[in-house]
Amino acid sequence: MGLGILTSRVLGFVRDLTMAVTLGASHATDIFLAAFAIPNLFRVLIVEGSFSSSYIPLLNSKALHSRRSANIFLSQLVFFQLGAILIIVAVALVFPQILSHSVMPGFLTSDSDGNAYINNLIRLLMLYLPIVGLMGTFTSYLNVYNSYYIPYASVALFNLAFIFGILLSSHLDGNMYVIAYSILIGGLVQLILVGGFAYGSGLRYVRVSPVDSALWLTLRNMLPTAITLGSSQIGLLIGRSIASFMPMGSVTYLFYSHRILQFPLGILGVALSIVFFNSLARQLSVNRQTMTESDSIRATMPLIKQVILVSLLLTVPAAIGLVVIPYPLIDLAFGYNAFTSEDVFQTARALQLYAVSIVFITLASIFTRIYYSLGSYRTPMYIAVSALVTMLVSYILLLPLGYLSIPATFTLTSMVQMILLWVMLRKHGFPLLPTTSTAVSIIRQVLIPSSIMAVALIFMHSIAMHAVLMVAISVLLYGVALRVFGVRLLKVFKELD
Repeated sequence: MGLGILTSRVLGFVRDLTMAVTLGASHATDIFLAAFAIPNLFRVLIVEGSFSSSYIPLLNSKALHSRRSANIFLSQLVFFQLGAILIIVAVALVFPQILSHSVMPGFLTSDSDGNAYINNLIRLLMLYLPIVGLMGTFTSYLNVYNSYYIPYASVALFNLAFIFGILLSSHLDGNMYVIAYSILIGGLVQLILVGGFAYGSGLRYVRVSPVDSALWLTLRNMLPTAITLGSSQIGLLIGRSIASFMPMGSVTYLFYSHRILQFPLGILGVALSIVFFNSLARQLSVNRQTMTESDSIRATMPLIKQVILVSLLLTVPAAIGLVVIPYPLIDLAFGYNAFTSEDVFQTARALQLYAVSIVFITLASIFTRIYYSLGSYRTPMYIAVSALVTMLVSYILLLPLGYLSIPATFTLTSMVQMILLWVMLRKHGFPLLPTTSTAVSIIRQVLIPSSIMAVALIFMHSIAMHAVLMVAISVLLYGVALRVFGVRLLKVFKELD
């Protein structure tokens, strides 16, 4: 799965680079990125596991029984899910002003032609949602049967169409409609590929009545799940809405800095949490057939401890790299042509504040999946709502920082949410503090090697070494340090599986 996400993220990076180089941090780019944030929010919710988290445990149980049971469950689910999505799309097509006033109020003017341009762009982009809905169903089915590469690597096709649209737009005076149409075409191509692969793996539409009782449980859990796992994206959406009132380029700086954050977060955090969730749900389903609930939970502790260790091994050094050398990374990634040195500097400042959140988001995602595997959906929802309220208050308090208030608030809120999720797990029999041996292992296997890498990065940055060399040497040095302190990454990953 990590390889599949890596494939899509690399082309996603090429897509962002193409947009930065050809269109820069312009007013038109700000408008497009703000409009695209809406369907992108739904893509994250549906395809990257937020909605599916509400039904993966039940789907795993159905799949253990028979493939036909899984097909019946998904067939009934997709009917309700697509129905809800089509209602949202219909409202957006008729009343796009609702979204434009919510997401990009700072871009609206007294110019009726300009506002019509924004609203028409939203209409086009919202047509992407039904494609996303079906993609989520196909992806969940394949994941349950341990097929991860195709669903996530297929995003490469979407990104290729996106890139073509950006290049064509740059030759048509930055016409953003062209990019919107390319998104729809790329989404359809991706849907056909993944749908065909799911069909070949046994997915079938099965019309059966009455409705499976498990479906009502899923629908009841779907809203709290969406609120919980989508809270950070909703917070980002609100942040970009606030940034639309700030100087030109603010939305673009936030977008590109967050995209750099998404590169390691998608490969490490999203992949790890989704694979872990499927493994944990499957293990609990098997354990509950022969064990009590408390014994079943205790039997999963080795898996949980291992996935937390792996997440720290991967995210801590990534966060350090983004904190220490943000400017060289942004300059290497986007510092060409229309993306000026000032754009690079401002984007790097935002990235530096976003960086540490990669650790908190990954751990919060893992803790949330533990709650869901145990059938607890309300506790993480209440925590997410509290974190979202904290985020809104922080936006106001930190507003003097300008656009930097958005990443600062995002990181602070991610930390608060992660801590609350961890503390509240005590209700389910999980220890609040790690044992002495676990703490020593984390210090020896994670913190010391990461500190060695950090010192080396600071030195290399001080002598103005090229970014590629800094990354390559720091990765090599971290790998050597792990070996010295007894960590064998391949062995760790095998134990996780």
